[in-house]
Amino acid sequence: MGRETAAGVLIFKRSNNIQSIRRVAAGRDPLDGRAAAAMMNGEWTADELSRILDAHGAALRLFAAQWSPSPEDCVQDALVKLISLRERPSRAVPWLYRVVRNRAVSQQRSWFRRKRRERNAASRTAAWFEPDLSADNDGRTAAEALAKLDDAERAIVVARIWGGLSFDEIAEVERISRSAAHRRYHEALDALRRMLDPASSFTDT
Repeated sequence: MGRETAAGVLIFKRSNNIQSIRRVAAGRDPLDGRAAAAMMNGEWTADELSRILDAHGAALRLFAAQWSPSPEDCVQDALVKLISLRERPSRAVPWLYRVVRNRAVSQQRSWFRRKRRERNAASRTAAWFEPDLSADNDGRTAAEALAKLDDAERAIVVARIWGGLSFDEIAEVERISRSAAHRRYHEALDALRRMLDPASSFTDT
């Protein structure tokens, strides 16, 4: 049942949250013919998709939220595209990050175009990073510092710290060299250190 239940992941596009992926993958929701046919391409199994979601779902949403007001939709669309491919990408995780970012940037552009049409003078206020408000001020301060990084720096920090991507994978997502990914990451950490309390520590190799 692995391939067939995994095919049903396509159905989740009709719902509002990624939890439906888990229901379908577990065989608790029915399949339709289109989903099953699409699944024949890459032959993903339910277990494989579940592992991707468990390991990277939250980080992908955070990554998309840097640009898009609807980050979960971006992740859903990327997963639909992934399982519809005729051939699997050589490395699925950086492929997903790249597709999620492209989708998120596209949504951002559409969002701004719509706002211009509506002549809405209000600036965009959707938060891309929501710290736990029950925590102390350190979490909020760190979130504010991250928001001050430019898009490229912030994307690399999120992919590295929250996404757990290697510098090789980040280089693939950003279409830069590994050395450039490493350099920009540490430049971003240096910028964060300057914005945060000197006792704050961001270390990585």
